[in-house]
Parts: sequence; structure tokens; C-alpha cells
Amino acid sequence: MRLAPSISIAFTLLAGCAADDATPVAPATLTHEAYVWQRSWTGPVADAVAHAPAPLSGLRVLTVELDRTGAAAWPAVDVAALAHAGRPVTAVVRLDGSRPLPDLALAPVLDRIAAWQRAGVAVAGVEIDHDCATAALPAYAAWLERRRPPAPLRWSITALPTWAGAPALPRVAAAVDELVVQVHAVRAPRLFDPDQARAWLDRFAAAIAPAAAPLRVALPTYQVELDGARLAADPVEVAALVRSLERRPIAAVRGVVWFRLPVATDRAAWPAPTLAAVIAGAPLAPAIEVRLVARGSDLHDVVIENRGALAGRWPELRVDGALAAADRLGGYTADASDPRRWSPPPRDLPAGDLAVVGWVRGQELTVHANPR
Repeated sequence: MRLAPSISIAFTLLAGCAADDATPVAPATLTHEAYVWQRSWTGPVADAVAHAPAPLSGLRVLTVELDRTGAAAWPAVDVAALAHAGRPVTAVVRLDGSRPLPDLALAPVLDRIAAWQRAGVAVAGVEIDHDCATAALPAYAAWLERRRPPAPLRWSITALPTWAGAPALPRVAAAVDELVVQVHAVRAPRLFDPDQARAWLDRFAAAIAPAAAPLRVALPTYQVELDGARLAADPVEVAALVRSLERRPIAAVRGVVWFRLPVATDRAAWPAPTLAAVIAGAPLAPAIEVRLVARGSDLHDVVIENRGALAGRWPELRVDGALAAADRLGGYTADASDPRRWSPPPRDLPAGDLAVVGWVRGQELTVHANPR
């Protein structure tokens, strides 16, 4: 993780004041894509790709990764899932940032792209993901100029906000077709700060103005453990930046690339309902419901489901009606003073998830949830 030096926000504040006095700018419509960063394409990963959320207009797929020794790892990408997704794909080449730039030949990457295209995948471009040291940007620019893929493939790179003050940045920007500015995992101890991210983007866009290269911003959907602390992307904070870019556009910023695509088994990243709500500007809150699902004439499962956009605490439940028998699952317990009232465990139900938390037997039964 690269840590950025302290950056004054005075420039951003002055720019914001000037914008308030200027002619109103029309809201921006941002495009949205997502990274597929798994090294192992399990069944859930392939399913998530094949049925990617509708708001995502493209997928950026980790295609090959070169470690610090130069050894290459090629994930076994499920090409059928990519084709089924029906979205433009960007093939991403990940280069370890702790070593000098390799003498990379793009031919194997282009061969893989050609195989994907024969299988029905619409490949739009190649992206280099390299956390280049600011001092090494002149060499990086020359490296990028020499390795541009053939048209019509788009040539992209990920970029660090700390590059904004470098004299070589305009040359780097001129060497590619777009830059994806990573504004997460840049400065500890926070994974993401919406105000700092906005300041970085304003400064970065101003720095590349002569090159006029379009920008996209890479935003986080994940959590990570660092030095014993849990750092997580807060959907409310991330949504605040997205709304800021829509209402007060930065001319060079065309869209968002989300890190990473929701996968049902990936509990370290947002589920699909959360990402969809952040993109759409929908309310960010849990919505936990409870219902009885019949298993027989008088036997029912008790099911809780979160139809909201954020994880929510398991609710207290109460069973009414002619109750003959019951059993609780998942940590629910009967209240000592009222066995019809079920006390929940201290657990969260992720957005979009459901859980069977018990069963009841009886006549004319209903169950109610009391949020905590």
C-alpha cells in the first residue's frame, strides 16, 4: 500500500468557491465498470461475471500478474462467463510496483485477447496496473509509448493521485488513452476519504489538462485488515463522492471503475444490492423483513431477509397465534419472560441475504420483527 504525503486542500477550497459564483454546470452522467480481480475463477465468480449488475457497462479483468521476480501468473478466466456478460472487457496486466519495469512483451496478452474475441467476448482495451514511483514516471512514460497495443484496443493505466505534482505526468497521460485514478488505499489509516479523494481528483485533472486524457476514478467496495485494524469502504462515504462528481463535474472525469465486482461468496466486499444503490443514489439503509414459509399444513420455517442496501442487525421476533411447538436456529433464544419472543444474536444480515432462523408449528400463526 503506497502512502501519500500530506496535501493542502486550500487549492480545492478556492476552486470550489469560484465554481459557486460561476455559471451552473449541468450534472454529469458517469459510466460505471468493475474490476474482476480473482485469481481463481470459482463457480460463484463465473456466475457473478455472467450476471453482472445491469448498471455496469464494462468489466476490467485481471488477465496476467507479474510478481517481483518477474514470474507471470495467468488466472484461468471463464471465457464463457465473460461472453455471457455481454459487456466490453478490458484486459488488465498487473505489474509489481516494487521492482523495475519489466521488458514486457504484449504478444501473449494479445494472443489471449484474440482467443477471447473468437469466443464472443468484446475486448475494448488493455490496462496496465503499476504503482509506479513518482520519480520513475519519465521512464514509465517511455515504456508506455513503446508498448502501445494495436488499434482499436484502448490503452489504459491505473494512476496514483501522488503523481499530480510530477513534471512527467503530462507525458504519461499523452502516452495512453485514459487514466484510472486510484483514490483508495493511498493514505493510512483510512481506506477512503471522500473529501481527500475529491481534492486529489481536482488536482490531478488540472495537472493533465494539456494532455486532455480522460480520467476514470477507481473506488473501493471492500474491507481489509491492516496492522490488526479493519479498514472498510463505507458506502455512505463512497456515495458522497459519486454524488459530488455528478453534481459538480470534473470535466476530465468520465466514470467510475469499482474495485471490485460483487460475488456472492466474497464477504470482504459489498454485495450487489449495496453497489446498485450507491450507483443509483438510492437510500442506503437495511430493510429486514420476516416471513413464514410453509413446510406442511401447520409447520412453517421462520425466515428473515434483508431487502435493503446495507447490512442490518438481526431483529427481535415475536410469534403470535395458536403456537404448539417451536425451535430457534442461528443463535436465537427464547426470552425468559415470554417464550413467544425470540431474542437475536449480535449478528448482521448482509444486504440481499436471507436466513432460516427457526421453525414453528401451530394454527393461524404470524411472526413480527422488532428492529433493534
